[in-house]
Amino acid sequence: MNTIQRLKTWVVDKWLPGFITAFSLFIFKLYLDLPVEQKGSFFSFKWTYYILNTEFKLWKIILLFLVLSVFYFISKKIASKKSTVRIEKIPKRIQEYTQDKFGSKKSLWMWEYGWDRYGEYTPTNFRALCPKCVVPMTPYYNINKAVCTKCRLDGKPYDYLTEDSTDIEHEVIRRINNLL
Repeated sequence: MNTIQRLKTWVVDKWLPGFITAFSLFIFKLYLDLPVEQKGSFFSFKWTYYILNTEFKLWKIILLFLVLSVFYFISKKIASKKSTVRIEKIPKRIQEYTQDKFGSKKSLWMWEYGWDRYGEYTPTNFRALCPKCVVPMTPYYNINKAVCTKCRLDGKPYDYLTEDSTDIEHEVIRRINNLL
């Protein structure tokens, strides 16, 4: 997610509800401050007619539209350049680093790379490989075990205690940073 998208999300998520709340309370305060004889005509919304009939110069509207258009196209251009630069900066040796051995048992792990929500290229989908048949094992994260379904179906021992995948993730990131 680039900076402009984060800014738009922040404005919509944080400022828009606040603006609507503040505007509603402002209108309510206007109503409360009116003299009693004028409160009946407040909800006829004649005051909105006066606001909407305010004189605007055509050149001011065109200028505002042009300024907003230029800002929009510049932000799009900057966002597209940033994403292109990021893709080109990833070295091939890091893209090829997709498996390694870890821990005292030297268990083999594999992973993939993908873009996270912050626009960073990071390793994801960590899987332990069976030490006997080198097939991805099915993890049980709550008990820190992984099971090889191929070995289980073949009648071989299939329970293997493996390292925690978060520890492996941290170690992979550390090794990638050393490669850079």
